[in-house]
Amino acid sequence: MSTPSHFLDMLERDNKGLDEIVRRRLPVVTSCPTCTTPGCCYQKVISPFVEALPIARQIRDEGRDTPELRAELRAEGERIELAGRAQWMREARPCAFLADGRCTVYRNRPFACRTYYVMSDPANCQPSAPDGKVKFVNTVDLMASLLERAMIFHTRLGLRPTRARILIGALPRLVAIALEAWDLDHDAFAEYVRRQKWPTASDLEAGWIEGEHPSQNTNQEGSL
Repeated sequence: MSTPSHFLDMLERDNKGLDEIVRRRLPVVTSCPTCTTPGCCYQKVISPFVEALPIARQIRDEGRDTPELRAELRAEGERIELAGRAQWMREARPCAFLADGRCTVYRNRPFACRTYYVMSDPANCQPSAPDGKVKFVNTVDLMASLLERAMIFHTRLGLRPTRARILIGALPRLVAIALEAWDLDHDAFAEYVRRQKWPTASDLEAGWIEGEHPSQNTNQEGSL
């Protein structure tokens, strides 16, 4: 396997370190485990490929990896990538990893989820809520470190990004790719991942990640 346990253990420790940094810099906010209206779990989550690996391992360890799940994750990821943010929110489709109002991969959730903290009534996060009511902590200053970390891990996997292939995508599709590639040897793993559909630099410049923002007047409270 090209992603040995010690590699993923290191990534998970890195995620826990990020959690500590965020918590030290945050004011008092609603925490995910105590939130009763997890509207943020209806958003369009785009992640680096490396963030899918710990989730894939968790799914395998819990015995949830099936052909049916892989097909569902791929289909859901492709739907996310084709939809603008506002369209996705209007459709009110919950995250593929949400069950009974709770995240089933919480300890391995991606950066986008780890750093999304709401400063207003969580009910404002619901897809049916009026635009512009959400107040959240701006984490844009952490984005550079996320991209640097992703570059390091991707390179270690033999998956160096290029302008023609940037290894990011909708989280469910990336988890499906990780599950499919899991049992391949190192070279086959990297080649399989490289052959998947990835955005180019020009795709990103055209708005592939963001699409139409669902809350053009969203209030951002400071930054982390």
